[in-house]
This record gives sequence, structure tokens and C-alpha cells, in this order.
Amino acid sequence: MKNNSIKQLIQKGDINKEQLLNHVAEMIFPEQKPIITPDNKSVQKQMSDSPIVLIVEDNQDNMFTIKVLLGDKCKIIEAQDGPSGIAMAQLHQPHLILMDIALPGMNGIEVLKELRREKTTLHIPVIAVSANAMKGDHEDFIAQGFNEYISKPIDIKRFENVIEQWIGK
Repeated sequence: MKNNSIKQLIQKGDINKEQLLNHVAEMIFPEQKPIITPDNKSVQKQMSDSPIVLIVEDNQDNMFTIKVLLGDKCKIIEAQDGPSGIAMAQLHQPHLILMDIALPGMNGIEVLKELRREKTTLHIPVIAVSANAMKGDHEDFIAQGFNEYISKPIDIKRFENVIEQWIGK
């Protein structure tokens, strides 16, 4: 990429946020492979019967809460840490991933980066579910590449709206 390409993209108004972030990262860290992130408005995976939702959460109380809120709207698969979350996503190709951020060993942001590097999991929408509820956290998670953000404790109405947006249930 030429040094002035980013400026030209912005001037023309034809800009994709993820592409811009990747181009900037390439300029700053040319030796690292860029993280590819899908457009937040990407086409959702076709759902035959029941959509598959992967919940990556290490806290059993939070896992239980999310499962209860999802009810029978979908088939739920679970992972309790980052590496098993990646493996489950690759194996099951879920329609949606609900990702805790504060996971042991490998946090949710690191897991997301790995998922976005793989062609088989690149397209899967990933929603950050975090106790971080400070002003600006929503924007920060979106900038990291998450498709959406839900804070803990979970607001039931917001949770239902976000789930409906991504799996239509």
C-alpha cells in the first residue's frame, strides 16, 4: 500500500473502518500480519433449523444466566476458556459467538484476533460480553473488531434486542 492511500480513501469517502484500521496497523507494524475483521453489517450465515450459539464464559453463574436468557431460541454450545472457544468455533461454525472478555490465560480480545485470522471463523459474528461498563467501552470493543457489546450485569431487553439482531430469534 502506498503511503498516501489512506488519505485518498478518506478524501473519496469510500472508507471501511476495518480496512482503515488494518492499513494503519500495516504502516505502524509492517512486520506483523494484519488482523482481518468482517464488516459489522456482514451477511448472516443461513440458518436451517435452530441457530448455533457458542458461549465462551468461564464463570458458571454468567454461563447459566446467558443460557437461560437464550432459552430454546437456539442450540447452545459452551467453552470455558479461549483455546477451547477457538476449537469449538472451528468445529461447529456457530451462527453467533458470545465472548466473555476476562477469560483465564487467553482473554476474549486475543481469542477474537485468532478467530479473525482464520478463514473458517472470520465471518462469525462475535459479541463481547463484559463487566466493563465504562463510558466508551462499547466503542472500544467495536474498534477491537467485535460486532457488538453487551455489558454485565446483563440488561435483559438489550440482550434480547442484540440476539434478535444477529440470529433473528
